[in-house]
Amino acid sequence: MKSAKFSARIIFVLLCCFSFYESKAAKLTGLILDENNQPLPFVIVYVSGTSVGTTANPEGYYSLELQNGTYDISFRLIGYTLLTKKVTIENHALELNVKMVNESIKLKEVNISANTEDPAYAIIRAAQSKRKFYLDQVKLYKTHAYVKSTQRLSSHPKKVMGQEVDLGNEVDTVTGIFYLSESVSELYFKEPKNFKEIMISSKVSGSPKTYSFNQSTDVLISFYEGLINIVGLTPRGIVSPIAGNSFFYYKFRHEGTFSENGVLINKISVIPKRRYDPVFTGTIYIAEDTWRLYSIDLQITREQQMEFIDTFRVKQNFLRVNDEVWMPFNSRFDYSFDFMGFKGGGTVLGIFSDYNLNPKFNKTFFNGEILSVDESANKKDSSYWEGTRPVPLTGDETNDYRKRDSSRVIHESKSYLDSIDRKSNKFEFSNILTGYSWQNSFKRTDYSIDMPFTKISFNTVEGWNSGLGFSYNKKKENDDPREYTISSAVRYGLSNKHFNGTIAYKNLYNAKKHSVLGLEGGTDIAQFNSKKPINELVNFIYSVWAEKNYMKIYEKQYINASHNSELINGVFYKLSAEYAGRNSLSNTSDYKFTDTKGRDYTSNDPYHPSTDSLRFSTHQALIVEAGLSFKPAQKYISRPEAKYNLGSDWPVLRFNYKKGIEAAGSDVSFDAIQFTLDDEISLGLFGKLKYMGVYGDFLSKKKVYAPDLKHFNGNKTWVSEFRINDFKNLDYYTYSTTGKYLEIHAEENFGGFFLNKLPIIRKLKLREIASVHFLHTDALDRYFEVSAGVEKLGFIRAELFTSFLNGQKGTVGFLFGIKTVLRN
Repeated sequence: MKSAKFSARIIFVLLCCFSFYESKAAKLTGLILDENNQPLPFVIVYVSGTSVGTTANPEGYYSLELQNGTYDISFRLIGYTLLTKKVTIENHALELNVKMVNESIKLKEVNISANTEDPAYAIIRAAQSKRKFYLDQVKLYKTHAYVKSTQRLSSHPKKVMGQEVDLGNEVDTVTGIFYLSESVSELYFKEPKNFKEIMISSKVSGSPKTYSFNQSTDVLISFYEGLINIVGLTPRGIVSPIAGNSFFYYKFRHEGTFSENGVLINKISVIPKRRYDPVFTGTIYIAEDTWRLYSIDLQITREQQMEFIDTFRVKQNFLRVNDEVWMPFNSRFDYSFDFMGFKGGGTVLGIFSDYNLNPKFNKTFFNGEILSVDESANKKDSSYWEGTRPVPLTGDETNDYRKRDSSRVIHESKSYLDSIDRKSNKFEFSNILTGYSWQNSFKRTDYSIDMPFTKISFNTVEGWNSGLGFSYNKKKENDDPREYTISSAVRYGLSNKHFNGTIAYKNLYNAKKHSVLGLEGGTDIAQFNSKKPINELVNFIYSVWAEKNYMKIYEKQYINASHNSELINGVFYKLSAEYAGRNSLSNTSDYKFTDTKGRDYTSNDPYHPSTDSLRFSTHQALIVEAGLSFKPAQKYISRPEAKYNLGSDWPVLRFNYKKGIEAAGSDVSFDAIQFTLDDEISLGLFGKLKYMGVYGDFLSKKKVYAPDLKHFNGNKTWVSEFRINDFKNLDYYTYSTTGKYLEIHAEENFGGFFLNKLPIIRKLKLREIASVHFLHTDALDRYFEVSAGVEKLGFIRAELFTSFLNGQKGTVGFLFGIKTVLRN
């Protein structure tokens, strides 16, 4: 068995849900009680000797679809004696209520002295020796899967950061349920890592038009893997109790044995040696002689560096598929959270049933599509679900479906949405300063205005400046990514007494191909480096307080058209064309809050800061650009409204061609190419390595103006956005080139590997970052940077760095800021 990576989506926390198959015959139902006549939740109910079965709900009720015939029905729950009943199904529903008794755990008489090893260690060694065999034992399979996800909010704050918290009808005030979903799918697997899921049906409480984003593979955590990756919960994964190195992380204690169907089962306590290591706590059950996993009950806590979740518990049971193979039958995730005053928890229950270990696949079946959602998946009625779901709903869940479905018509009506909009659209005096937004929820449109107060800034060219912004957005449907936006902006500089204004149109018209059409134009200021290495706010602060005006700008009157789309899976292209009139700009203001002795503002010439003679005069530029990127073996999800691209085990290769055309009055003439290779690699307990290599050259350079040179993302401030291709201490324009260049960037996120071992610091849950950056150009032999720092919450970061220019060591510097996504 191969495991699939576990992914997490957080509303306030994790949301996930999964699937089962459509049944056809009569139902076997009933209630399962213990010796005290109390309901037993989550009991496994299955046809003996098969993987056909279900699980009781939290109230002890079960439901199992069976064809006509006679069956031995087994009831299994760890801690209770296996119970088997014979039943006959004959075209009508049958009720079978049962009572289970506590299992007698037999303790082996072992006298453990200082020189005697607990018997658990020998069992773990045996399981370790069989781990790889069971991991690879099943080469392919098909299974039906059903998953139900229920999330509850127990309490929430009245205000967050001064804003009132109004959850409206999102949370049931009685049950606390804020998310309830079920889905049905067929799951296919072929070694080594090929999964494909076809979702047949999906039901989300109160959202009949919604297709679930959850995948049944998310619940298939395999403890035969040495490292359990719970993406989104922990930064480095968690060591399996039967991993080859588990004795370094765990202590084990043999609690006893019991027998089920002639199989002797060992109960073993899993005890971390060090609380803050990436480890589980709990119990595993291992079958004697075969040394296979029989059942799992393990958990992690915030001590394992989870940021938003307090506890995460995994329960998993295996069933015999044939004489040689056991497969996961059910998995249950229970978790609790407490974040910014929001408290609650949830349960995700997945059932995998009716395994076929010899399915037939054609050569193109596994094509990178890991999930395909049927267009009719959200159109199944209540009778379908009554006949399909293997786990009966609890009373709370039944009421949640009923209440949300009955109120849905009201909450989606025009009158209701208009009433909500009237409240949110109400204009307040503070909007004069902060801006104003207006929306029409029924028509899925919204407008927004950015007020001048929020856009106040300063640079030495415009002086104090501000402006107005306006945008209009129209969505195709509420659950459809397709939309278009029209935006405009105007700004005015008090010192240069000049207006600039732009208008832009962006249309995501095909979400399955990620097709975007863009048009924009007007007159605007632009940084010479279009990647904007210096943030305008940072430049404002550095200018008025330190007389360091790093941002260098020019003016352009332009029109630009662009189109991006996906050709085939993993292959994307982008095309753009721009015609611009470019004007040089000079400083018009030397205003500052404080006058730094011995320092004056530099000119707006990025290459001659002591003078004011720019390298280009007013000119016209017609530039076309074409880009192609290739992500081999890209995995993706197909849904009726869109295609969602995921990762790949291969790096991404990008090619970009840029041409300046000397025609139609244009003064530029050049050809430039660039190749980029980038990837992110998991290093297990050592975190993740991200790297990028960039090579480029100008094939021709007859007429190249300053904005068209190859610029590098330099930095001379204490603030950074920490993009992978950002240098820490490089001059912004000193090494810009029209020749060959090579950039190499590498960043390792250790995910707390070192700091987690320090008693007090580990409570901060910081993640260590180390990076190297290298640059070579025709004019620069070698420039090299190294840095080390820490990161919090995945985006807040601080670093120390130093640089080496042609072997000469530079000063040590400090950076802090918010990490942003790389802009291609």
